[in-house]
Amino acid sequence: MSSTTAILAEENVTLENLADLFKRAFLKATIDEDGDLIVEIGKMTAIVRLIEKKKLIKFFTYFRFKDDAPKEQKYMFVNDVNDEVMFTRFSITSKGEDRFFADYHLPYENGVLEYQIIAALRLFEATTIGSIQVIDTFDVVR
Repeated sequence: MSSTTAILAEENVTLENLADLFKRAFLKATIDEDGDLIVEIGKMTAIVRLIEKKKLIKFFTYFRFKDDAPKEQKYMFVNDVNDEVMFTRFSITSKGEDRFFADYHLPYENGVLEYQIIAALRLFEATTIGSIQVIDTFDVVR
C-alpha cells in the first residue's frame, strides 16, 4: 500500500485508479457492467462512484430490512442510527421501504491523500456494520 503521504491528484481520481488503490490495500475491487466500483470490505460490499461535478467520492451500501419488520421500527432504527453515528448518513431508500441505505462523501478537489481514501472506506464499513450490530435493537435488518 502507499505511504500515508501519497497524494492522488484530482485529475487522477478515476474509478480505475481507485480500484487499483483498493487492490494495493488488499481489498477485492472490480468495476461492474454498470460502471460502478464494487469493493468487498469486512462484512459488507461498498459501491463507489464519482460525482465529478462536485469533486466527491461517494461510498454507499444498502441492506434489506426483514420482511416482517414493522414500518415504524424501520424508521425508528434509521433515526436512532443518525442520532448516534456522525460519519455516515443513513436513510430508507426512495425505491421502497425494504432497504436500509448508508453513504459517505469524501471530497477530492485539488487532490486527496491515498491513505485518506482507504481510511474513509474502512471507517465507513466500521460505522455501517457497527450501527447494525449495536443499534438495531428492533432486529429489523437482515
